[in-house]
Amino acid sequence: MKRSPLRPVARLVVLSLAAASVTSSAGAGAPAPPRPAPLAARAGGPPATWPSPWEAGEDAHLVDVDEDGAADVLVLGEEGGREFAWFVDVDGEAARSAPRDPERIFRARRFPAAAVLLADDDTVLGWYDTAGRGTFDLALVGDADTGAVRRAFRLGPGKAPTALPREAFPRTVADPGIFGAGARARRFDALARAVVGIWSPGEGAPAPRRAR
Repeated sequence: MKRSPLRPVARLVVLSLAAASVTSSAGAGAPAPPRPAPLAARAGGPPATWPSPWEAGEDAHLVDVDEDGAADVLVLGEEGGREFAWFVDVDGEAARSAPRDPERIFRARRFPAAAVLLADDDTVLGWYDTAGRGTFDLALVGDADTGAVRRAFRLGPGKAPTALPREAFPRTVADPGIFGAGARARRFDALARAVVGIWSPGEGAPAPRRAR
């Protein structure tokens, strides 16, 4: 049986907004945008040709996962829409550099995320700054039901993306091992489990490893 639209993505948005402090820029009565083609059809080429996560929708939410008064995750989408995006502040920079107004963030298209996930009901795309240098150096294509990685690319400034062999894939698109084994990995794991938990590796999964 074909999955209904927004499963599991709708569940992920509910998880993103539950048990956390949320600021929203949702507008009432806004017309629904045209439904885009599935991500799988628009992400068949190299990462440079993938759709932008900023196009997931104009309904922006800031999620304060640990309720310390600072945003940890920016969530974009549209009610009834096909896609949603999560911008994850792995390095805790939003408290210093990001506005508290999600509408301003959306208009500027700037949020200090070291991990960004864009998903529809079949496919999830991920971009990661694993080295903490302000540039995405890893891109993943995964399954939206499980988070299992289908394709992986190493990225570099001015370089063509390099497809990684399957043995170098992270376990899932929310594998903390993407960020090594230190504080960044622990923070990413905590935030990802709060907002996209069904993509986090299970308790019985192998030990975290870094995609190379």
